[in-house]
Amino acid sequence: LISNDRYLPRQLRNFGDRLVYSNGIIVLSAIAGILVIIFDAREHNLLPLYAVGVFTSFTLSQSGMVIHWLKERAKPEFRMTSGWFFRLGLNAFGAVCTFIVGIVLLVTKFAEGAWIVMVAVPILISMFLAIHNHYNEVAKSLTLDGIKRGRFVPPAQKRNHIPMVVLMNSLNRCSLQALEYALNVSDTVRVCVVSVDPADVERLRQKFKEVHLDPDLIDVVPSPYREVGKPLIDYLHKVDENSAIKIPTMVVLPEFVVSKWWHRFLHNGTSVAIREALYHDQIARGRGRPIISVPYRIGDTLYQPEM
Repeated sequence: LISNDRYLPRQLRNFGDRLVYSNGIIVLSAIAGILVIIFDAREHNLLPLYAVGVFTSFTLSQSGMVIHWLKERAKPEFRMTSGWFFRLGLNAFGAVCTFIVGIVLLVTKFAEGAWIVMVAVPILISMFLAIHNHYNEVAKSLTLDGIKRGRFVPPAQKRNHIPMVVLMNSLNRCSLQALEYALNVSDTVRVCVVSVDPADVERLRQKFKEVHLDPDLIDVVPSPYREVGKPLIDYLHKVDENSAIKIPTMVVLPEFVVSKWWHRFLHNGTSVAIREALYHDQIARGRGRPIISVPYRIGDTLYQPEM
């Protein structure tokens, strides 16, 4: 849930091939292992940390409910009934009680491990906000809002016939820039979507229609095990076989570039996995495949297509 709200890396919301949040399980296991090592695997030593964490969570949840009931007053149909006062008072009383207990535990158990909560909470909040701000900046740079709507007109000069495949899973300014480049270079362009969720494909088709692009350009490659590399390689082999020009199909890879080094850890790195799969395919077949990377820098002037 926190990852869905853009306060944690988006990799934590990805399902693995067993339909569980594999990355989240690995991270939590690692953190649990570190705590076990620090506290010498003695559950008695972990109790102060657990108790402070529990009452901090109770205080935050009860305070959140108080804010919720206060926000209810802004609704047009709101009436100050006895039930509303009872719920507000009950949650406020719970917040005060759990806050007092949390403070008592924090003071009395400070040296026994409660200090970790005092150090960890500000650090975590700062980390959450930094991650959230970055994802908001990325969303502003990639959104199609404000983009000029118009039908793409191929250039007057003659284009080549080399087959080109643009990889994308959603239509944004980054992928649209890569697609426009391919359409300007070749008259044999396909858009490849490695599909995990059919709903994502339908959203992509709708986005194509909104910017007056032909949805028939899209080739959907199913991936029942949520893998990118092998389905993509199989698809490219089929395109090669059906092509009249007996040269490897060019792969156009849209990539957005972040400004800070730690921002790279907040994204899936799908392009790295794709390059790795193409590299191993080259070794296996003894034949290279051209890859064209089309970078899009986050935070720079918003791209506008020449349509």
